[in-house]
Amino acid sequence: MKTIILISLLVITSLFYIFLSRDEKIEMIKVETDATMEDVTIINKKDAVIMWSAHVAKIIQPSKSAKSARSDNNYGDIILSDIKLNFKDKHLILNAKNGFYDINKGSIRLSDDITANFKDFTITADTVDWDSESLILCTSGSVKIFSEKFLITGDSLCSSPDNKIRLVGNVRASFFI
Repeated sequence: MKTIILISLLVITSLFYIFLSRDEKIEMIKVETDATMEDVTIINKKDAVIMWSAHVAKIIQPSKSAKSARSDNNYGDIILSDIKLNFKDKHLILNAKNGFYDINKGSIRLSDDITANFKDFTITADTVDWDSESLILCTSGSVKIFSEKFLITGDSLCSSPDNKIRLVGNVRASFFI
């Protein structure tokens, strides 16, 4: 009985050695797919202080091959859809259909049907960029700022960390009395 076990171990060890010593390379097949999450809240903190939070209906982290094929791969690691971005300290809530989130910088770009509610007025824009390092929010494309009392339009808008807003390019204002 001991001889059979010894011979079996010898055969298994020999087969294992022969298999490992073969010169053929075994290639692994890599399957790359996008990672998707739904109904997610992202919280961005800086020095333990919440800078902003975003409720997102769908997050997609593209595979490496999909990232390199994107024409907009210069911005953001994560693709977002149906976003509600909340800056509590600024009393500002941004809603957008699509966006990108750069995990390393904590910055975010929103696009498509952007509406921002700020105190007692609303802002609409084509694209919004939030830079978490400089704490500056800028838009591109047409911008409208309106309430029941006024309508102001322009080509772009930037807000500074101290909540000052600067509207530039073809600025027009109408006040309703």
